Amino acid sequence: MDTETLEKKIKAYTKKDTVRLELLNDLILAYSKSNPNKSIEIAEEALVLAELLDDKALLAKTCHATGTSHKHIGNFDEAVRLIEKALAINRASLNDKATAANLLELGDILRNKSEYARSKEYLEESLKIFQEINDVDGIARVFNLIGNVGLAISDYSAAMEYYNKAIKQFEKIGNLLQMAGTLSNLGGVYYFTGDYPKALEQFHKALRINEKEGNKIWELANLGNIGNIYYELSDYQKALEYFEKALEISVETNSRYGIAYCNSNIGSVYAAMLENTKALEYYQKDLQISSEIGNKLEIATVNLNIGKFILNNPCMLNQLNIIIDL
Repeated sequence: MDTETLEKKIKAYTKKDTVRLELLNDLILAYSKSNPNKSIEIAEEALVLAELLDDKALLAKTCHATGTSHKHIGNFDEAVRLIEKALAINRASLNDKATAANLLELGDILRNKSEYARSKEYLEESLKIFQEINDVDGIARVFNLIGNVGLAISDYSAAMEYYNKAIKQFEKIGNLLQMAGTLSNLGGVYYFTGDYPKALEQFHKALRINEKEGNKIWELANLGNIGNIYYELSDYQKALEYFEKALEISVETNSRYGIAYCNSNIGSVYAAMLENTKALEYYQKDLQISSEIGNKLEIATVNLNIGKFILNNPCMLNQLNIIIDL
């Protein structure tokens, strides 16, 4: 059901009961990728209502949906808090499918926080449960996320293995949106192994699906990935074009995680173009946001970028303290 239809249903249904709460939860999920801030706004009412009704199952569902929205804008600690609350409820009630979904989401958040060992533990537990209940969609999602961990730690053979497993399962059940995410991830493997034509092919396939579906979060990831390839090919104007499109979407959706990465990418382009002041300006923005959201990997990455930049441009040393003080 689309957001407009759900909005109308909620406006027409004024009773404070489980029917309204289910509608609110559906709307939270509908907005979670296209407009996560709106999703979190709706969740405020849903969480209050869930507590009021004392319905544990619906409270867990609301916490999970709200946590997912916080993940999409980089509020990882709040996302973990909410989904761990949902997990405790679902474990206690022996709800296997919901428990597996909570574990999957926690695994993904921990990967975003660069906690790879813990991420894989949660994902493997999730996979075991999904396999026991024969949930093909759940199995495919876990395969994709385990592939993400492999990509993050540069285990490219494992990443490709799990991405191909995921694509096969998503094709089997016709889940095009999730397939787009996995195609994008597979493009990442080709990118990091230097096969740029195959990487661009996968990224553009994913971008077309996400643009059609209005999936802003994954659309900005596709744009960023395509920009990275043009950067590696030294086509800096083309790279800047895609990075700026990605930044626009990040700002539109208030994805602080995305804004930080886009600023880093734009800074690198300006550094390559020898526009030094702009390069430091964008690196500074990246470092500030990454520090605020606790993205340790990106903090390390931007500091490395700054170090390389200063080595190549010692005349900019006087501006270095501005960045370190952040």
